[in-house]
Amino acid sequence: MAGSEIVLNLWYVRDEEGVIYSLRAKPYVVVGSDDEKLAFLQERAALDYLIAESFSVPERFHVTIGAGRGGKRMPVAHVSMLQGLDSPIALFEDAIKVLEDRFPAQSNTGVPEDPLVCTTPLMENKAGVIVPSDEDTFRY
Repeated sequence: MAGSEIVLNLWYVRDEEGVIYSLRAKPYVVVGSDDEKLAFLQERAALDYLIAESFSVPERFHVTIGAGRGGKRMPVAHVSMLQGLDSPIALFEDAIKVLEDRFPAQSNTGVPEDPLVCTTPLMENKAGVIVPSDEDTFRY
């Protein structure tokens, strides 16, 4: 469809200590202005995390807990590392690649080099339920 573009909703799941232990991602094909596309992503971000595909935190972002020989590499990241990235999308590059590789060959489309995304933090509450966090959502 002319003027269509692949855009993405991205979510990271964190605990109360700021530990990110899971990622979620969902692509969409949309048309319209960037403002219309972002509005679409924001609307879908409120619920689509419930059905979005789940991904592990990439190994390059894993943190080591403890020092010296007693340190243990954990398959998690901390939200503070997001500030050191050029863009929070870097945390999702592997997941985006997996999703893109699954696109049907006949679709003849892919994720743009600099995709339009909405990144939303999620929090696991004390009851073990994942809900949108009070943190800011990133739109770019």
